[in-house]
Amino acid sequence: MEIAKVMHYLHRLAPFAVLWMVVDVNYFVRAFWTIVKTKLTRSRTPPGPFVSSTFWSVCLPMDLDCNRHMNNSRYLRECDFARFQFFLESHLFDVVKKLGGSIVNRGNNIRYRRSILPLDVYKIQTKLLFWDQKNFYIEQQMIRRSDDFVCAVSYVSLAVISKDKSISPQQVIDSMYGKIEDPEAPPEIAAWIKSTEHSSQAFFRNTQI
Repeated sequence: MEIAKVMHYLHRLAPFAVLWMVVDVNYFVRAFWTIVKTKLTRSRTPPGPFVSSTFWSVCLPMDLDCNRHMNNSRYLRECDFARFQFFLESHLFDVVKKLGGSIVNRGNNIRYRRSILPLDVYKIQTKLLFWDQKNFYIEQQMIRRSDDFVCAVSYVSLAVISKDKSISPQQVIDSMYGKIEDPEAPPEIAAWIKSTEHSSQAFFRNTQI
């Protein structure tokens, strides 16, 4: 009888187990929690355009790889959650949505400087560095709490897209803060833009062969 009860409960839990295996449930749960928490705690008005956002996290066993440190892909995943918080705290998401657009990731450039180990607590500081006529460029630093060491730094290019009209980053900034001239590109961003242009040209040449 007891075995029958156990099998009955296992049968009822089976669909949830399958769902957990084929869908990244943890990702969507954390994304939902990050969005709700940020909406409840953020300021009513946008902070300055270059104010950073701080997102806290911890390296859990599920984040590890065979070398017993955080898997490289997990850095980018955690940066995703930090960007969700940044988009909401800065009100960037709200303004882009009001203009009829959405934000998409155009590219990432990440440098790993030191391993994040099991149960390391760290923060991700996200801030806007630069924008041009096509993209926003943000920096995300992963900083370990125990020694304030920057374990990784990621640069991300973000574009605003819309089905029926063109929305430039400058339009978004003007809607948020009034007329602000785009800042000068930091050297590392200028070099990355050049690298991306060379890569695009190489792909274009290969398609002509």
